[in-house]
Amino acid sequence: MLHEQNLFTSGVGIRYRSQLMVEANNREVSLSDTFSLEIGTRLPPMNIVRFADWHPMDIQDLAASDGLFKIIIFSGDLQGDIESKGLREFAEHLQLLADKKQGSILFKQFTMFTVVTEYKESDIWSFIPPFLRNWRRIFTDRDSNINTEGNQNGVAKQRGTVVVRPDGYISAILEVSGRSAAFLCEYLKHL
Repeated sequence: MLHEQNLFTSGVGIRYRSQLMVEANNREVSLSDTFSLEIGTRLPPMNIVRFADWHPMDIQDLAASDGLFKIIIFSGDLQGDIESKGLREFAEHLQLLADKKQGSILFKQFTMFTVVTEYKESDIWSFIPPFLRNWRRIFTDRDSNINTEGNQNGVAKQRGTVVVRPDGYISAILEVSGRSAAFLCEYLKHL
């Protein structure tokens, strides 16, 4: 009973089911099962390390309540062809939208972060598309000094894009591809 009360008071145990609050379809539900994240729930804690300066953080620090949506891209292993191609297509579609006038307004409503599965000592900059290559927004879930192999939820080992509302709740879970980038842009236009 105490555990359930703690989940409620911390906000982690609340789950929105309304279609007005979250975007869900069959594809996202299957990705949700893979990720062990649920649409409509609060983003759970997870240890991450910023690639640029090896600063350890919790992923919930990225989802601060600042009025902006957060798009967290879990790219998987960037050395693999499928993962690298998916991330490239995703970034290209977003770049096309950003170049348009309506896109520049839309991009002020959210912040993007990329989480990779590489060790912090590896050189991943060439694998990340230029559009996503902001040094402050690239993270890894692996740190050779700290055992994060069994990271909570196993989230970063999977590929997918998680859209987090300004209040820290997961609004959508998408694959990392050009098609999902187009869907994401449409989704955000209606906010």
